[in-house]
Amino acid sequence: MTPNTSDSDASIREHLQQLEARIDDLETENESLRKTVSEQSEQIEDQQEQIETLEEENTRLEAVAQAALKKSVMNLSTIHEHPSNSVLEIE
Repeated sequence: MTPNTSDSDASIREHLQQLEARIDDLETENESLRKTVSEQSEQIEDQQEQIETLEEENTRLEAVAQAALKKSVMNLSTIHEHPSNSVLEIE
């Protein structure tokens, strides 16, 4: 081999080593990103379940509030219609 070819081969080997190192770095980064995406997907699923639970609780509380409001209105109507049967404390 001539010195020129030897230098060229060494340069190619060095470049290949750099490329292999870069590939390793990219594979490591890719695996890290996959893990992050997986974790975030799980968090999103958990948050969606929490949202559904909160929406169900909100619906239940709205029904309770509506029932309480209806009862209060009925009580006020009774007091208005029959004030002698009602006792109100005034401080």
